[in-house]
Amino acid sequence: MRLHEAAEYEARPIRAALVERQPELLDILEADARLQVSSFSGLPALLETAQQPDFELIVVRQSYPDQFPPADVERLIVRFPLARIICAFETLCLADGRRREIWPLAVRVPSWGLPERLEREVAVLRKSAASLPLTATREEIVRFDSSLPCLAPDDQLPGGLIYSGDPIWAVTLRCLLAEWTGRDWQITAEPGELLEQDSLRCIIDVDPLSGKLQRRLHELLHSRSDNGSEAQGVILVTSFPWKTKRFLAASECKAAVVDRLNLARIVSPIETLTR
Repeated sequence: MRLHEAAEYEARPIRAALVERQPELLDILEADARLQVSSFSGLPALLETAQQPDFELIVVRQSYPDQFPPADVERLIVRFPLARIICAFETLCLADGRRREIWPLAVRVPSWGLPERLEREVAVLRKSAASLPLTATREEIVRFDSSLPCLAPDDQLPGGLIYSGDPIWAVTLRCLLAEWTGRDWQITAEPGELLEQDSLRCIIDVDPLSGKLQRRLHELLHSRSDNGSEAQGVILVTSFPWKTKRFLAASECKAAVVDRLNLARIVSPIETLTR
């Protein structure tokens, strides 16, 4: 591609389609000057349109499980083989990737993660990032969404402590962090160790938020904050952020709160915590 052709390609709007008109998602897409957006009421409306442009980006909103027939999803993938597809799903659809395989895992993104995935897909379309294949594994998906940098040995960051009652989740996160930081991360399921290791950076899985864990957290957060500021070196991870924030308000504490399934957002603040 010649230089003037590359510049022209960069300036051309990306042809995007939004399926299931939802005001918030439509606002996100239409506010992006890089996109030329067409909206459709459903997959049939998109697939059956007589004059179909070759959409480069297709965003589908999924509100509930089994909303889209597998045949329609397959037709979409076949009809637009070169398009980047994003299925932005709501809370009721969290278990779909485990119990159902209607959408490829690579295209499924929680609705709160759409802006980040949108940026990465635009980078793919602008030829400034590698694409994520439809057959990508969970590990490849996490790498794509977190865009983990490859650190040189001199840039290695210190490790820390992961607290969780879910050993599989904890080991997955430890492997991800160990590769990124170049250091090992300890895992514990004992709340008492949070105070014993108060010099380490901590990622704390607060589900369930038991009475014992609440007491330890209260002590830890107060010991790491200064005059009501956010506790330093602590990330609270949960599937129920409103419950965790209510606990923080009652305890008069402040801390970073991240969704438990969003590994990309768990990883992204680590550089800030470890510098």
